[in-house]
Amino acid sequence: MRTTMFLMLAMMVAGCGRSPAPPAVADVKPVVKANVPAAVPEKKPAAAGAGGLIANVKRKVETAELRNALKQIGLAYTMFYEERRRAPNDLEELAPFYEKNTKLTRYITEGDIAVAFKIPGSGQGLANVPLAFEPNADLSGQRLVATYGGAVEAMTEAEFQEMKSRK
Repeated sequence: MRTTMFLMLAMMVAGCGRSPAPPAVADVKPVVKANVPAAVPEKKPAAAGAGGLIANVKRKVETAELRNALKQIGLAYTMFYEERRRAPNDLEELAPFYEKNTKLTRYITEGDIAVAFKIPGSGQGLANVPLAFEPNADLSGQRLVATYGGAVEAMTEAEFQEMKSRK
């Protein structure tokens, strides 16, 4: 008997056995959905020094994937030069040297990677020239650049412009 009374008292104190009071009509707020489309990150036109991307938006192509693509294009460019002793004139000439990889071709044709064609120079002199690169710097002001031999490095806009002037 004592146990039963103790349990009943504990339930009353804890609020068990009671159903919660329904909310007052004034407390109920209707859920209204705004006719707003889902936010989709997009590239904005390039602004001076802004890199062309809106804040807090990832690159269209992830860094590791882009770095690998630039390395492959840099190596293809190097193989082309070693075989023909000149720089490629266009994508059509360069494509067989990266085995016409459709992903690499798409990066170039869609503008995710820019390639410098018709570069005058000789072999190792191309080591100091950007052969393939991101057209726009990222939000931190860095861009990935491939040079002769497939070397890929991140550089600031000032470093990139200095390297570009060496052509």
